[in-house]
Amino acid sequence: MPRTTVHRIVHRVTEEAVDIRDKVIHLPKTPEDLEAISRGFAGLARHRAFNKAVGAIDGCHVCIVPPGGTERQCYVNRKLFPSISLQAVCDHQGRFIDTYVGWPGHSSAIAPLGVKRLGLTDLHMGRPVEKAELSNMEKGA
Repeated sequence: MPRTTVHRIVHRVTEEAVDIRDKVIHLPKTPEDLEAISRGFAGLARHRAFNKAVGAIDGCHVCIVPPGGTERQCYVNRKLFPSISLQAVCDHQGRFIDTYVGWPGHSSAIAPLGVKRLGLTDLHMGRPVEKAELSNMEKGA
């Protein structure tokens, strides 16, 4: 298949996914939604310690062709290849409830950045996230 065809298909599928993302990817909106997810995680783990779980978060580096010049080094990750960060949060059924793509590969604090970006509140964390707590997460403390 010609590269131009693949390029066109990838862009068309990406545009369609972006158009529907808010309909299928969203954080729990009510306390009842949050409770259902928490019960689901506790059931999967078979332990009450997971009663406060909101989601499972993970991230990875997606290999890219970096920009040229001095910007290139910003995209080189710890494994020495250029990338951007992909982060996702799933509920207890494996459904995406949040996704983020875009930090240059050099950024290593994917999860703390996600906490800050998501603006997790009392509903999601069981309490507000303090600025000092975010600072400690960013430092890896």
